[in-house]
Amino acid sequence: MERGGRSTQQALVMLGLLLASLFLPGCMDALDLTVNPKANLEVYPAVIQEGEMVTLDARASEAVEGVLTEWIWDFGDGSTATTVIGFTSHRYPAHGIYTVSVTVVNDQGGEDESSSLVTVNGAPTIVLDVPTLIRSGDTALLDASDSTDPEGAPLSFVWDLNLAVDGDGNGQPEDDVDAITPEVLIPTETSGLIRGRLTVEDTDGGIVTEDFELNVTARRFALSWVEETVTVSWDGYLDQGDRWEANHVPGEGVRVMSYEAILELEQDVLVPADNFTLALEVPVDGYNKRA
Repeated sequence: MERGGRSTQQALVMLGLLLASLFLPGCMDALDLTVNPKANLEVYPAVIQEGEMVTLDARASEAVEGVLTEWIWDFGDGSTATTVIGFTSHRYPAHGIYTVSVTVVNDQGGEDESSSLVTVNGAPTIVLDVPTLIRSGDTALLDASDSTDPEGAPLSFVWDLNLAVDGDGNGQPEDDVDAITPEVLIPTETSGLIRGRLTVEDTDGGIVTEDFELNVTARRFALSWVEETVTVSWDGYLDQGDRWEANHVPGEGVRVMSYEAILELEQDVLVPADNFTLALEVPVDGYNKRA
């Protein structure tokens, strides 16, 4: 019994020492009873375009003990915010991938963090080459092949070559799809101002448009180059000082721009050299040439 009594006495002493140690000033950290909350973060939509807004929802976070008192937001682009509700939004003006996080705090002083990714797609950049001098009858080349996407995504092109013409007949002239290639040719028949629009889109929904104008100036003539050979023959003799002539009209509205004239003589008799003169006249232009 004595041995057993001493064992009981020793156990009571050890328990007293343990309880005393719990209340020593240097050991108070061992009694930290703070209960941390549980953070939960939802981001939607997770993929947006430049300049669009994303919604951040942490209302499903749990206080575990007590109540939640604040939500501390880090949007990943250098900006932060603190709210007393678990819901906010943020706008991203530049493309990139951002890590957004929320730290929830309860009234016990506990905190927890949750994070998610936001992808901001960059819009394509249109590089459009438009000719500055166009005359009626010319074919204008519009080139957007140097357009780029910041993420390197493939680009698609939609051209409305004349915003004043309803090409598909749907009553909306500004939504026509006249071409879908990076380069396009626009023929012109008359002078005037042609307004068109180019839309470029990447594979992630980034869209950008650019309007263009073609100032087509008038020509004095609708130019069409045609080469024509005209042969005129005459069988007879001319005395000294006599002349023979023939007329040729090249066509309605046609103008002679250049020519080559040849006089050939069938010399069945001996004639003096340089005894003939070849003359060409264009009365409309006042042109007269002799050789």
